[in-house]
Order: sequence, then structure tokens, then C-alpha cells
Amino acid sequence: MLQTIKKFFFENAGIKQTIIKNTFWLTLAETISRFLRLILIIYAARILGANEYGKLTFALSFVSFFVIFSDFGISPLITRELSQDKDKEKEFYSVVFLKIILGILAFVLAVTSSFFITQSREIQIIIWISRL
Repeated sequence: MLQTIKKFFFENAGIKQTIIKNTFWLTLAETISRFLRLILIIYAARILGANEYGKLTFALSFVSFFVIFSDFGISPLITRELSQDKDKEKEFYSVVFLKIILGILAFVLAVTSSFFITQSREIQIIIWISRL
């Protein structure tokens, strides 16, 4: 019995079994990740207190807005394009360079706008560190 379960979850036997197995592992990983995130949020809120936790969540929300500018949907696009056509692999380094440039621009934009959005030095430092 245990050998059958082990074989099902750790060996690829067919397409249907592989899809079911991968779905199981992805669901398990997502569940554990969300549970640990919940525990971390509760722990951080209890340790920091309402005022400091509010500053942290504001800074993280502000930084998450700029994460959009550092990607612009390029990651899923390049994944799709490379999986469809292997000849486009030479363009991979151009895309990496573009992502680096967008990341730097988003960082500069976040740091610059942090001076205008809040006067609290603590929040500004959290924004700077979070955007790295």
C-alpha cells in the first residue's frame, strides 16, 4: 500500500497521473505557503503593535504598487514565447537586460516618490529596503 502511494507521488507513469501528481504538489505547496504567511502576519502584528504594523503594511503596499512597473507582464510572455519557439532563446538575454532596467527604474521611482508620500523616516527606510 505504502509502496503504491510512494510510486504514485514520486514517479511519472503517464500524462493523467503526472497532472494529478503535480496538481497535488502545487496545492500542498500553496496551502503551506499561505498558512505560514498567515502565521507570520499574526506574529508580526503581535510583536510590532498596531501603529508599527500599520507603518509596515503601508510601506509594503506602497512598494507592491511599484512591483508592477518592474515586470509589466514580461515573465509570462517570455515563458510562453520560449516554450513555443526554441529559436527565440537568443532573445533571452535582451529580456533579462530589459527586466534589470525596469527593476532599476522602479526602484528609483519608489525611492523618489517615498519622499513625497510620507515624511516618516521609518516608512521611507522600509520602502527602500523592501524595494531592493
